[in-house]
Amino acid sequence: MPIEVHPTLPIIHMNGSSPAHLLQEYEAGIRSLDEALTAFHKIDIHPRDYYPRGDDAWPKANAERTAHLTGLATALAYLNAVADHIRDQIEEREASHRPSLYDALRTNDPNNP
Repeated sequence: MPIEVHPTLPIIHMNGSSPAHLLQEYEAGIRSLDEALTAFHKIDIHPRDYYPRGDDAWPKANAERTAHLTGLATALAYLNAVADHIRDQIEEREASHRPSLYDALRTNDPNNP
């Protein structure tokens, strides 16, 4: 089940951070958290390592692990949501700066200064 996050999203504007730099930072965080989650999932956790502590140790350890994995997954979902929003804003900005077909034809018409 996907993790839902509802972050406060940044707005790309003239007085703000560079859109490309901001996106690069979020993408670096995404790569790092993705690597961390992959490594975390590879950790072999087994009841045999906890039973000497008593019957409550394994369920507690497993619940702690699950909580931390969920935290990392939530952070990754947050970074992805913000990065997607930044990408959308960059695309919208670039689209609004493209000349229309009418403008392109008008500009290339030697009879129309």
